Amino acid sequence: MSEIQKSNSISKLPKIWKLASRNVWTYRRRHIFTCLGLSFGFCGLVLLGGYMLRMEDYLATQSIFLRQVGHLSFWKKNAIKFYYQNPNQYSLNAEEADKIKNILSRNLNSNDKVISVLSGQAMITNSCLSLPILFTGVDPADLNWIYSHPQVLREIPELTKFDRGAGFWTRNSDLVPINMSPVLFSLLKKQNILTEIVPSANLQALDCKSPDSAKKIAEDPFVQIFAQASDGGLGVTDAAISGLMSTGFSFTDETSVLLPFQTAQNLLRTDHISRIAVILEKVSELEKLQAALNRELQQNHIQNVEIHSYREEQVSEIYRGAMNFVYVMISFFAVLVCGVVILSIANSLQISFLERKPEIASLRSIGFRPQQIQILFSFEYLIISFVSFCFGGFLAFLLKFLNNHLNFRFRIPGFANDLQFVLQPTFIYTYSVLISMLIIVLLTTWIISRKMMLQKIIDLMRA
Repeated sequence: MSEIQKSNSISKLPKIWKLASRNVWTYRRRHIFTCLGLSFGFCGLVLLGGYMLRMEDYLATQSIFLRQVGHLSFWKKNAIKFYYQNPNQYSLNAEEADKIKNILSRNLNSNDKVISVLSGQAMITNSCLSLPILFTGVDPADLNWIYSHPQVLREIPELTKFDRGAGFWTRNSDLVPINMSPVLFSLLKKQNILTEIVPSANLQALDCKSPDSAKKIAEDPFVQIFAQASDGGLGVTDAAISGLMSTGFSFTDETSVLLPFQTAQNLLRTDHISRIAVILEKVSELEKLQAALNRELQQNHIQNVEIHSYREEQVSEIYRGAMNFVYVMISFFAVLVCGVVILSIANSLQISFLERKPEIASLRSIGFRPQQIQILFSFEYLIISFVSFCFGGFLAFLLKFLNNHLNFRFRIPGFANDLQFVLQPTFIYTYSVLISMLIIVLLTTWIISRKMMLQKIIDLMRA
């Protein structure tokens, strides 16, 4: 196209825009179904994306904070696979932990949190019945920080509430206070929890064959935990049930016990830790920080330690598994909506072209080139899209508001409790969907109208 032709095309743009606005109003009845299709498609994608973002925030928060995985976590090499087979070999010793914490002190901000975690297998008993458990030991101050974190209170408030009692980090007892789930509490035949300072002198030997043994087990909040220590001996501790709180998952509620970090080390008679979790203030710097920390590990010749992100399936299998399903679902729906939009616009353009052949022929005869008429059609569907997205966006946020305030509940297989159906579409996500659909609309309009403009003027004049 020559410079003169380009100049003429630019000078006609205001006229084309005015003509497009008039045509949209003139043929408004024809465009109503296209407008509705775009509106409901946009509304559906926004709401489905709101569900996706809600589930991602919920599961990520649960994994990062309540499971103490952190945004990044340091493990002994191959510990994720083999830790429970040989805890002593696949855990970080005190020297390695100190080196890692020194590296972290040089790379983290003051608001980032470093948490030491020690987990293990043990048996818990009420003196007459013993059950296997997986315990997690965390420092009380770290747990207090976790359960008061704004993100935890915002995203998973139901998992911060105790069915009975409170967190062991709020208790002061002569015995070791611990937390467990209501399921494990019921399996141990318990009915009471620690509600005040109980001296260890209250502990008495229990005759399991006596008629009142079941009553004594139910009334007292005491349990005993024993595990194989790192030196091959038996580690034992008396404990008092401080509070009942679900882990969020039905398959972990039967075995999970939360206890103080120092108690876990004393139980296993070790100074090792299972992992070091790092919770970041700015998640946007996650990949950059992980790369920097890996370089520092290599520079300090620490070869037997590996760093994992919470997004990896190895450490957050529930988060990754659930989110992969959600991603597939929203991708399928997005393809379906885009297909409907393309077919709707193609059908509308074909009908519009057949009805407006005389108009197009007149425009061509007075000097409008095919590209300018293509721009005319593009402007028309740009206006239609704008109106549709405004209506669809208003409808989406109205439905989001109503849904979030009506407190609909639903249950996901594997979750311990039902969840509130919450939609959280963000402005950035909504804007991304809008731009993506707008590009699809304009590309479809341009490609189809270009094929229509291949007809000669004489053929158009016959109409």
